[in-house]
Amino acid sequence: MHYAICVIQKAQYESNHRKWFRESEYFCDRKKELKKLKEAFKKPETVYSVLDEILQENEPVFLNYKNLLTSLQWKLAIAIAKEDKVKEPLAISFIKKYDLNSASSLKRALDALLKKEIIIYYKEMYQLNDLFFSLWLKNYTL
Repeated sequence: MHYAICVIQKAQYESNHRKWFRESEYFCDRKKELKKLKEAFKKPETVYSVLDEILQENEPVFLNYKNLLTSLQWKLAIAIAKEDKVKEPLAISFIKKYDLNSASSLKRALDALLKKEIIIYYKEMYQLNDLFFSLWLKNYTL
């Protein structure tokens, strides 16, 4: 899969929808969604509704990711999404904060997520490679 680096204004998508935007780099190949979101930025009042629409459209895909991952890989993906970017996912503080397993199990889960291209290692940080999946995971409650 080929990914381009997309620099966009990324919403801190939370249930209250009130945190605003900051610039972030993400690897992505979602041209349609990014085009939609870019258009929405021209009318700031439409940004959240467009973002909601994009996340709802992609929810079946995101839920399917859960079926492809182990429970630890899924928990790790959620933890990384909640942090945006993680420098040391094997650090004791990170493991305790997100109630993850031992560092050795976590290392295997991290390697698997990298191999599956769910996360990437970029500029000495781990992050999800899909902005929209990351935003969706931050609010995952099922």
